[in-house]
Amino acid sequence: MKNKLLVFGAALLLVAALWVGLGWRTGVKVEEAVKSWSTPAAGASARSAWKVMDLKHSRGLFASSGEFHLVYTDAQDSYPFLVAYSVDHKALPTGAARFSWLLLPEGPLAVELKSVLGADLKLTGEGSIAYGGGLVSDIRVPQVSIRKSGASWSIVASTGTVLFDTKRLELQWKLDKLVMRGHGQAFEVQGTAVSIDVDNETRGKAFARLAVAQIDTSLGTLEGLDLTAESRRNGDRFDTSVTQSVRKIEGGGQEFSNLQIKWELNGLHAESVEKLVLVAQESGEMKSLTSKERKMAAEAVETVLSKGFSFGIPTLTGSAKNAGVEGAFTVTVMPAQGAQTALVDRLRSTGKAAVRGALLSPEQREAAAGSGLAVVQGDTLTTSFEYAKGVLKVNSRVLDATFVDEALAKVDSEMQAALNALKQKR
Repeated sequence: MKNKLLVFGAALLLVAALWVGLGWRTGVKVEEAVKSWSTPAAGASARSAWKVMDLKHSRGLFASSGEFHLVYTDAQDSYPFLVAYSVDHKALPTGAARFSWLLLPEGPLAVELKSVLGADLKLTGEGSIAYGGGLVSDIRVPQVSIRKSGASWSIVASTGTVLFDTKRLELQWKLDKLVMRGHGQAFEVQGTAVSIDVDNETRGKAFARLAVAQIDTSLGTLEGLDLTAESRRNGDRFDTSVTQSVRKIEGGGQEFSNLQIKWELNGLHAESVEKLVLVAQESGEMKSLTSKERKMAAEAVETVLSKGFSFGIPTLTGSAKNAGVEGAFTVTVMPAQGAQTALVDRLRSTGKAAVRGALLSPEQREAAAGSGLAVVQGDTLTTSFEYAKGVLKVNSRVLDATFVDEALAKVDSEMQAALNALKQKR
């Protein structure tokens, strides 16, 4: 019996030692991660818009705490923030650590906000760290109410969540209501939601969305606003799209519904785009370039143009009472082949549009049809075009494309002059 008790006690001591050791190790890992924020990784830009400064970190056996200044710098000014945090890194079944944080504006921005709000604007949150290193935290934004010079702002408290690990960054944020009034006008926004999802591992995918349930103003109402942007790497190319849609707009006795426009930019040479982004970050948005950076930027632009790409609007729709419109167009710059580098040899474009109902008057319909630029089909006016290798067709009729060829030649000349100036500038 005594031996069993000794074995049991030794096992308990071993488990306790492992538990203490795991908490200590997590504390060390937390300290290393925090300190890395103020030390740019190898190859990272030293001119990042965000910088961590004056880091103070205190590590204990089971808990740590600290603070630092987070500074955002744009082309005109800097905006400092104070970040304070505490971490409980006792090992638990639910995760390796738990933490809380707060963020406070500093400097002139803090003074200006306090003069308007009457109090400090403080963001807070709590979260946890998984054993695999993933981090999740909520975000709490306090209620803001402002009354000044006959105007008022009211923003209810809002919440969000952020998830971050080596593979992914995800942000979700919701604001139920925002109201602005003043000078005889009112503006109310209900049901705002923001979503961001970025692939941290390969940086090959990014998604962002802003959705608003309803906007009420003194002039009218908007329902179902949705703005979505997506970027994806496909092999050695980048594809990007932006979609804007509104379910319904009412105002001035008019009503429009199902409005949507989608923009696409596809097939950009990914490596060249990344070089341009790097040069822009290093040079303050291309304002102070070294000779090497000018050459790198010019070569990247030349590669993008020579490799080809496409852009356009694949979706354009909208409707009103007894009327509607649909359309689409695309422009493709084919890859350069040997000596055929001019746009007139490589550019292809197609497009179409249809206008239905009362959006055009009978006189406008007749004028468009009479000119050959459109075709009447019942209550709908349609048009289409295509251009390739110096040939322009509108509604299947070949038209003189001299003006298009001359415009493309001018674009070629101006682009080459700009690239030469970028390479040679001192």
